[in-house]
Amino acid sequence: MHDIHLANKIQKLIQAETEKNKLEKVKIVEIELGEYIEHGADITADNLDFNLKMLCKGTAAEGAEFKINKVQGDNYWKLISISGD
Repeated sequence: MHDIHLANKIQKLIQAETEKNKLEKVKIVEIELGEYIEHGADITADNLDFNLKMLCKGTAAEGAEFKINKVQGDNYWKLISISGD
């Protein structure tokens, strides 16, 4: 569960962007993920996806599709876009 820290950061950013853009329902979240080491282990896209889905339960992003694209870069992640209604 070392990757929950990164998922929590991303979930908070999603929540802030959702409120800023007055979205009632988030449908798609696109994220870039480089080599990101947390507590000595590389965070995988699958684990990040699992944790984001868990943390987004009960929010406007519950049920959203998380498109996590692996890219080059050490300790790198970026929220690319959020779409919804």
